[in-house]
Formats: sequence, structure tokens, C-alpha cells
Amino acid sequence: MAMVAGAQTNNSGRTTDEVSFVIEAAGGVECVTGANTNWHTAPVGTALFAGDRLRTHEQSRAAVQLSDRSVIRLNERTALEILPPRRSEKKRFGLSHGALYFFDREKPADIEFDTPLAAGAIRGTEFVLEMTETNSALRVALIDGRVALQSADGEISMDAGQDLYLGAGQPPRKTALLSDNRAIQWALYYPAVLNPADVSLTSSDRVNLKEVL
Repeated sequence: MAMVAGAQTNNSGRTTDEVSFVIEAAGGVECVTGANTNWHTAPVGTALFAGDRLRTHEQSRAAVQLSDRSVIRLNERTALEILPPRRSEKKRFGLSHGALYFFDREKPADIEFDTPLAAGAIRGTEFVLEMTETNSALRVALIDGRVALQSADGEISMDAGQDLYLGAGQPPRKTALLSDNRAIQWALYYPAVLNPADVSLTSSDRVNLKEVL
């Protein structure tokens, strides 16, 4: 699905009223921003605008706070793109692959998302979205809210407490969400991630810490 940049910009070519920020980064977290075409490290505090992309590597995590203070947590091996809203009151993003957890503690949010298999509009405060790296399957676990999903097979509606699995070329399978915690356990358990390449270790340190490394 096409992912295009928004029209409202400042004099540097970036949108100003829809800025999001990286608020957590552990392990390998990178982004492509503005006119840049190369991926570069995305530390905490990195500003993201419409058209910018963020990705996490293996054993890495990140969290993005949108302009309305809602939060998207990215699991490892996940690629996210901030997209301009189709309507001014909605937030919108693209998930090409990986898993994310959306949470808004203040009020139900209007969120739209694009994936290779389907696009959806959600009004709610909490959901999990997973897209396989081969683009062959999509999972939506709706913990709180309602969703209207548009796929090649038509529209699919979901209510809070439902779990949807959509496989490429297969009819959608919708079931009850048996455990909220199980659906978001990777987001609840958020350990610090240390990249050994970032630590200055002597040869003896590496020998002593061989099993840990």
C-alpha cells in the first residue's frame, strides 16, 4: 500500500503539528527521516514526522509516543512508518512486518493502520498488531475498542476481546481473545538490551564473560 508524506510542512519541509518521538530504545533501533535515504541510529528523543520510518533489529525494542500521547511499542524485527492522517482527527501508521502494541491511557483514540494484507480503522485504547515478515499473515488482537478492517475479501468488523487471524489467500478467522496478558507479554516484559559491540571489553573480560556474551 502506498505510504505518502503529509502536505502541511514548516519551512524545513517537515510537518510540525503531528510530531512523534522515540521514548524508548533498546538494542538496535534505526530510522530514516526527512530527505535522508540511509538508516541511522534512532536514540531516545528522535523526532518522527509523516513519512519517517523506524525499525528494530533482533533482540531490540522501541517505543514511540504519538502527538496525542498515545504509545506504540515495537517488538524486535519490526518496521513502522508514520503516515499522514486521512482525516485531521486520526493518527495513522504503516506496519510492513513485525509486532506492535498500542496503548492510550487517557481516552479512546482514532487510529488507522496500513499493512501489506489489510488496512484498518480502530477506535479504542489497546490492541496488538502483528505482520509476518513474509507478508503472509496478519493478526489483530483487540483488547479494547472497535475495528473495521478492509482486506481483499471485503470488510471485517471486530469488537473488544476478539482475536483475528488473516492469512494470504485464506478466509479470516476470528476467535475470542483468551488472555490479554498473553497477547502483550512481550510488551509487558521489557528488559534492557545490551549490545556487546557497544561495550569496551579487554581480551580477558571477553574470556571471563564468554558464556554471558
